[in-house]
Amino acid sequence: MRRSVLSIVLLLVSLMTYAGGIITAKEFSDIIKGKPEVVIIDAQRASDYATEHVKGAINIWQQELFAGKPDGILKSPEELAKLFGSRGISESTVVVIYDDGSNKYTSRLWFVLTMLGAKDVSITTKDMAEWGKYRIPLTSQPAKRTAVNFTVTLNGAMGISITDLKALANKPILIDTRKPEEFNGSDGKSLGHLPGAILLNYKDFLDAKGNFLTASQIMALPALTGLTADSEVVFYCNSGVLASVGYFALHEIVGFKNVKVLDGGYNYWVLDKANSLEK
Repeated sequence: MRRSVLSIVLLLVSLMTYAGGIITAKEFSDIIKGKPEVVIIDAQRASDYATEHVKGAINIWQQELFAGKPDGILKSPEELAKLFGSRGISESTVVVIYDDGSNKYTSRLWFVLTMLGAKDVSITTKDMAEWGKYRIPLTSQPAKRTAVNFTVTLNGAMGISITDLKALANKPILIDTRKPEEFNGSDGKSLGHLPGAILLNYKDFLDAKGNFLTASQIMALPALTGLTADSEVVFYCNSGVLASVGYFALHEIVGFKNVKVLDGGYNYWVLDKANSLEK
């Protein structure tokens, strides 16, 4: 009986070590080797997953989360809960996500799961040199987990609709995380940016290896000059994927509390011809 209790205590302590945020390649290796109850999500495209992925990882591609075209509006909380539950993820499941090394898709999956009320979601950066050092096992064999129920506790404060944004008397800091040529409408596709928005490309939150910058490095970015922990910030991109990188950086790493992602983003803003744009 004593050994059983001790085992449970050690398990809980080990899981707390990996609760939330970002984990290193070494921690990821430890999880893979000794924590089969942790669900690993490969957030790459299905074709990349089929070629090679971390042994035991399931695949969820961010396109599965959208309600339809254009990308930008998520499925209903009930539909998303059903999707995650079918892959073996409940609101209390310990989850670790990796993607192609860009941290675009880890951030998006993290954002959606956290918004739905998942309690313990972490991300790790795909770095093949680091993974090789810690012998992260790779395979082409797909993994599947037993379906579970996902009970939603929605955190609606993480997002804001276009209608609600336009209705605000005091406008928040609006940050566009797309490429500069999309922001200024010179790429031949984008018509510009939302009125009053400032540019801060999602890559500026990451280092050369795709890892997130530290809190002090993030706050040293020129676009964030003058912002404080009380500043209200809304991130947007075309669909919400890149905006989720900004959200994770400012909310989780720096500790800002009044941060949101614009539902629908640029893709849905331009659907209403009454919505103006700037270049």
